[in-house]
Amino acid sequence: MSRKLFLDTDVILGYLIGRPTDQAAHAGALFEAARNGSVSLFVSDTVLVETAVVLWRTLGMERREVAHHLEALLEAPGVDTYDKEAFGRALDFFEEYPVDLADAVLSSYAIAEGAAIASLDPVLDRIPGVIREGRWPD
Repeated sequence: MSRKLFLDTDVILGYLIGRPTDQAAHAGALFEAARNGSVSLFVSDTVLVETAVVLWRTLGMERREVAHHLEALLEAPGVDTYDKEAFGRALDFFEEYPVDLADAVLSSYAIAEGAAIASLDPVLDRIPGVIREGRWPD
């Protein structure tokens, strides 16, 4: 059984964008180890969202490019997350609608569960299938 490692954002960025160079070399070796089954890599939703924020807001990548990078990461051999299908749907929402990835992830999970979202943020109304409840009884 291979050792399981949880990934942090800096490792993912090193792997995806190749900088800083020293981190990229270490990250590349880690992903190669995952490919050959020596380790299994796990990435949480929180780290995926943080990675998207850096790629999108800090580095100025287009939404579709960010989504492509994260989809490729999740499809890499030996990489897993809590729910690849739900996160993939969130990436579709992020790419298609003007919402941030955190809202897209929240929406994806709520839709999958058939649940409403308790939120005062009308931006969620842009995603088809989202039921937003913004008023509650006293």
